[in-house]
Amino acid sequence: MWCKSCEYEQRKIWGKANPDKVKENNSTYRKANLELLKRKKNTWYDANAEHVKAKAKARIKADPEKYRNHQLTRKYGLTVEQFEKMLEQQNGSCAICKRHKSNFNRNLDTDHCHKTGIVRGILCSTCNKMLGMFKDDPEVLRSGAEYLEAFHAKMSNPQEVSGQEEAKDSMPVMSNSVCFPNEAEGKATTPSTAHARQEEV
Repeated sequence: MWCKSCEYEQRKIWGKANPDKVKENNSTYRKANLELLKRKKNTWYDANAEHVKAKAKARIKADPEKYRNHQLTRKYGLTVEQFEKMLEQQNGSCAICKRHKSNFNRNLDTDHCHKTGIVRGILCSTCNKMLGMFKDDPEVLRSGAEYLEAFHAKMSNPQEVSGQEEAKDSMPVMSNSVCFPNEAEGKATTPSTAHARQEEV
């Protein structure tokens, strides 16, 4: 019978000699105990959240390029070198708005297709969010462009601009109070005057 220390050492020796078997055993255990492992992980994280966040911030601060490379590889399968090459092919600018990276105080975003996971290009944060808000739908984006172009064309016509100003001037000025018809006197009353008359009665 081995003590715990000896048993641990023997397990290490056996594991090094049988890596494939260890991998298979671990995989089988994880599949059979997914919910249990998930609960344990969540419980541990909840108890150590601040410590985990502090360590993560320290690692990022110590080597930001390593963290950036890790994120690009994990999310998009890119290295920093590949990202920079793509950005160079875009003249260092956002592929949509064409603003240069020097106009931003952060790295540009890696845009990808959410259906296939394929990287499409490098965008600024605003343009990347815009595509997401429009659900990556070219027809909606085209419709939006046509809408703005039609407005700009209308405003470039002096007659249209004049008509808009006249229409604006002829609009009635709205009062802060809402008027109610007073059929008996043929006058309009506001909520405040109506309330005052009720009190008099």
